[in-house]
Amino acid sequence: MEMLRTVFASISKSASPNASCTMGRRSRSLRTGLCVLCLALGLTSWEASAFDVAEWGYWSNTSRNLEMPTAMFDIECRIIMGNDEQWDFAYEKAESSLEKHKRTVDVDLSEFAHAVEERPDADSLIADYTTIRMALKGYLNDWLYVVDSYSYYYGTFGEPEQPRQTRYIGRLKPFDLSLYEATLMRLPAEFREYILGAAAYYAGDWDSAVIHFGAILKLPENQRRYRSVWAAFMLGKTYLQLDPAKAPEYFELARRLAEVGFRDPLELALECGGWQARGEMLAGKYVQAIHRYAAIANGGSQSLRVVCRRALSADPIDPALVGDDLARRIMTAWAMAHPQSTDYPDKRLLADKWLTALEQFRPEGAIDSADRMAWFCYQRGALDAAEWWLDHCDPQSPYGRWLRSKFLLRSGDLEAGALLLRQLTGEFPASHQWRVEWSESGLRAVHVRHVVRQDLAITYLQQGNYTGVLELVCEWASNDDVDFFAEQVLTVDELKAFVDAPPETLLTVSGDPVLPKYGGIVSLERLRTLLACRLARERRWDEAMQYLSEDSRLRNAAQDVRKHLAAVADESQPSTERGRSLFELGRMVEGWGHALFNLEPVSPPQKSGHMESMPDFQQRLRDSRETPSEREYRYMAADYMWRAAELLPDNDPLTAEALYLGGTYLKKDPKAADRFYKALVRRNPNRLIAQQANQRRWFPKNFTDVVVYQPCAEQHWYDRKRNIALVVLLVVALAMLVGWFVLKSRSDASRSNLKGEI
Repeated sequence: MEMLRTVFASISKSASPNASCTMGRRSRSLRTGLCVLCLALGLTSWEASAFDVAEWGYWSNTSRNLEMPTAMFDIECRIIMGNDEQWDFAYEKAESSLEKHKRTVDVDLSEFAHAVEERPDADSLIADYTTIRMALKGYLNDWLYVVDSYSYYYGTFGEPEQPRQTRYIGRLKPFDLSLYEATLMRLPAEFREYILGAAAYYAGDWDSAVIHFGAILKLPENQRRYRSVWAAFMLGKTYLQLDPAKAPEYFELARRLAEVGFRDPLELALECGGWQARGEMLAGKYVQAIHRYAAIANGGSQSLRVVCRRALSADPIDPALVGDDLARRIMTAWAMAHPQSTDYPDKRLLADKWLTALEQFRPEGAIDSADRMAWFCYQRGALDAAEWWLDHCDPQSPYGRWLRSKFLLRSGDLEAGALLLRQLTGEFPASHQWRVEWSESGLRAVHVRHVVRQDLAITYLQQGNYTGVLELVCEWASNDDVDFFAEQVLTVDELKAFVDAPPETLLTVSGDPVLPKYGGIVSLERLRTLLACRLARERRWDEAMQYLSEDSRLRNAAQDVRKHLAAVADESQPSTERGRSLFELGRMVEGWGHALFNLEPVSPPQKSGHMESMPDFQQRLRDSRETPSEREYRYMAADYMWRAAELLPDNDPLTAEALYLGGTYLKKDPKAADRFYKALVRRNPNRLIAQQANQRRWFPKNFTDVVVYQPCAEQHWYDRKRNIALVVLLVVALAMLVGWFVLKSRSDASRSNLKGEI
């Protein structure tokens, strides 16, 4: 809070004190906008440490399941007070000092008018009192602006740790009452003494303030009906400056006076508890202050943290703080919220002092909230002390059992630790929260159930139970983490088994209402689609079809792809028909490949380097097929176009288009596209697209199926008469030659027979 005060003080100094009361609406709107901006930026530096905004990158440290989280002090206080309602961030707007003072002046004037209404000179008295009161109001506005310019406009969530007005005595001149002496003497005694006391209080004249406020309480009861509660209350505030030990009795007196009927239109009696506790704190009575603040509505956590810090700053620490059950729990809650406060080294040292005090406290038997003491000791690395406190806490305490799981994991018993964590995932109340994170809708609390699930996920990861990790990640992590484990870590068959028998958490519509979601619980339909895409990448189209929604366009596209693949595989079909199917397949892959193969980039969880050092993890990343890039599926589509062109005739318009489209798919890789360009020119000489490509020495911007010329029909040898005549002559000549050989053979045979007879 000090950071915010400093920022707003520097902003407010741009206006002079005297001009502050007449600030225009435009200037005030600007300050309000700056207030909201600085509140958002400074929220993590809130003195209360109510927020522990963690830049997680949860997977960056796979030993995180051995750590206990940092508690939220506000939530711990609510739990200690028995308030199990879920905590939210809707703080009520604090009333500014300016607004509070204006309300006080309005009530004062109304009360004065009521007190003197029966007097004959009532009108003149009211006018004179109004003059004095408005003059004092202007003075006090300037005073309040100088003391605390931030709360002057925007209010404060709690009282400052140190009295502020003592720092600014002398910055403004005391209010000059000499101008109103005659008027003051005409006023009723209780109003006159209160004006004098207020002027002395704001001038820092504490002794005079005590005299004037005390004079009111010495008046007869019928003469102090209007200002008795106010006087007692201001006496308490004055003694906070003089002697804080005396302040509580006057705040108690103010409360009693209001109870017996003295007028209290400002309801100061309701504020007395906090101021009384403040007096006890300033007097060093920290146990009494803690009990009194704890009795205030909403637990008074804003002021309790101030008490804790002051109590731990004392040297030595009051032993009563450790011995008193409530004080011990509150002090431990504060220390749990600052276990390793690197931003505030002084807070870390104070937490160390409390650890030392706890280690020296060794009572007998069961101890209330011993699980929290064990938690804090574990946070600080005092494992022996943590185990001692665990032995003295309720065995069924979920926090004690959670801490026991840490000890099991530290000993290497991952199976027992995981089993215990699994049992604990549903045992914590929904109102128990331990961290705050930023989300798209603003700040949100992270519940202890969520943190336990994270511990269990890390343990499963260490065991190699990646299916268990995916189940937990689906409940609380981002979609990127879900995609990473489903795509890169689980095998296709493991993911298929997970989807075929999904855990009950994926069957619900909204999931656990206390678990934070980045985009709603991961639906089973999302995982089914992702599985279908992985099956498609492995060409297991029949299986992929089973996991796509019946009415989805993606399913229709997958059906078309499967139909074309079946046509290509059917060798009984003519080559031209198979070529056409390959052409359509190429177009389908190019148009739908990004969705069919789930080509959204999948990257490991942020800062996941430690994960890759775990056994079996890197091997799975290597074995798992990486998601194809846009470039890879375009190569696939181009390959289908090339195969289609091989089955189609030259100079066919579909051949030319297949080669043209296949080449343009690879335009980012000219070397690979070159063969498409050359084939387009070589195989389609009578097509305009081929001539354009030849002229540009590359693919034209647009495809055209215009024919440049029609080549003559091919003629066969038998289409000409000369060829027929030559063939006839050749046949006759061959016949005559054969006849001549036959006749000659017979003549030779006859001659041989005659010689034999002779």
